[in-house]
Amino acid sequence: MVTLDVSYSRLIELIGRRLSIKQIESVLFDIGFELDEVAGDELKIDITSDRPDCVSPQGMARAIRSYLGIKLGLIDYASKFKKSNYEFIVHDSLRKIRPYAVSCIIKNLNFTDKLIRDVIWVQEKLHATYGRDRSKAAIGIYPFKGIVPPIHLKAELPDKIRFVPLEFDRELTGAQILKEHPTGQKYAGIIRGFNKYPVLTDSAGNVLSMPPIINSQNFGRVTPDTHEIFIEVTGTDWLTVNQVLTILATMFADEGGVVYQMKVKYSDKTYYTPLIKPDRWSINLDYINKSLGRNFSAKEVITLLGRMGIDCKLIKNKLEVQVPFYRTDVLHPIDLIDDIARAYGFNNFEPIMPKSPTIGGLLPRNIFNNRVRELMVGHGLIEVFTRALTTLEDQFNKVNLPVDKHVSVVKPKCVESILRVSLAPELMKCFESNTHGDYPQRIFEVNDITLIDESSDVKSRNETRLCAAICSSSTNFTEIKELLESLKSSLGLKLELREHDYGMLIKGRSASINHNGKQVGFIGEVHPLVINNFGLKLPVAVFELSLEDFY
Repeated sequence: MVTLDVSYSRLIELIGRRLSIKQIESVLFDIGFELDEVAGDELKIDITSDRPDCVSPQGMARAIRSYLGIKLGLIDYASKFKKSNYEFIVHDSLRKIRPYAVSCIIKNLNFTDKLIRDVIWVQEKLHATYGRDRSKAAIGIYPFKGIVPPIHLKAELPDKIRFVPLEFDRELTGAQILKEHPTGQKYAGIIRGFNKYPVLTDSAGNVLSMPPIINSQNFGRVTPDTHEIFIEVTGTDWLTVNQVLTILATMFADEGGVVYQMKVKYSDKTYYTPLIKPDRWSINLDYINKSLGRNFSAKEVITLLGRMGIDCKLIKNKLEVQVPFYRTDVLHPIDLIDDIARAYGFNNFEPIMPKSPTIGGLLPRNIFNNRVRELMVGHGLIEVFTRALTTLEDQFNKVNLPVDKHVSVVKPKCVESILRVSLAPELMKCFESNTHGDYPQRIFEVNDITLIDESSDVKSRNETRLCAAICSSSTNFTEIKELLESLKSSLGLKLELREHDYGMLIKGRSASINHNGKQVGFIGEVHPLVINNFGLKLPVAVFELSLEDFY
């Protein structure tokens, strides 16, 4: 959760309507925020992480104005955002260092002490939270006067980067900045591991900054005399750098500035940033009413979404919605329904007693899973719980399978970087970790794997499976098949085996498990090559079965 520090008088000035502290607290609660502390004129407001557009005082005032009906629907920024011919060129040399950058120029600004305070606070807060201490996204703000476009962002050898950094009176190289400048020392870890460092220059050769570390003393200091600024955001995540630039651009636009979108040129693509096109959604009224348990009319929904700063029109029995570009939290129609509920007021929903009393209990699938567990324990197997995160090596290479579709973790912090697609390799790892234990070793697991599913809104789905494995000097296909047959009989499952080769198993001693003509698992003796890959000395027999069809 992010905390917005703003004075009461400043917030009232930005809202444009006199409100008491109690009224502000009530509106904040309805939107989903909390007035955490009041100390004299100073307010501390807790903002949920899904509303970065409210991290600035201007953004918070904008949300409150909409909610109070002072300005319903989309704010018309057409007169405040203009396309320009100014170019910001991002060189290929940055691809492996800091690949994403966006920028804009803002004119017609009046940098009062209040606005300078807002800018400093918002910049620091964005760096610390959404920017992950500048590693994910970092902001640079410069007086535009004296800068000669086009502006270039490239990577350069540290000793070739030379400029006077902020708060210094002498020139330093890039390497010296990381060693001698306090800010350089603080953020050195972000770029120190690279042979080259990012550097921002204009077409006259002036060094503006070394992102994401420090601005130039000569070109990077905003003063009350500044009326035009250049803003750049660099980072490692495209979505985040755009969100941060949008927050800043709308903040300055609300202060009367005119935002000039820059032409950001990569070697293969060109964008005009900030990206200001509204997102469009279609949503059915029946879906809204079913989700909220009320009978809202289309007219009511249009008004309620308007109070959340969203445009909505009824076209051919569907509600066509336009979400402003700064509302980056709307990712699914259910987010729009959440906004409708907030605008209506959760306290206004009437509690309704269920038509029949209900008693809490386990879901049918959990009852079935527990029955499976009881049967496996009854056959002398020990239940294990393995990690959902694993490696390509364990899931595919070590079990003699080609790499198949899977869900990967972007920029993982550990070796395990994918979600498992099978339980059997993880049970082999259990045997690998217990080679000095007593034999036979008989284990099982009932748990979820994750598969790619393009029909799902998240492009993946979980599937519950049972996997059983036996490691002993005498285990074979017959022993593991007897275990499966006992399970089949006890649960009344209609399963049949068909000869089938599976890379993990010995050819001729493996089979597919089928239910109603559909393959739901596999069974067999593990191939000696796989056994050797896991450092085992004894044979292993295994079966893995999807339980989804039996719920």
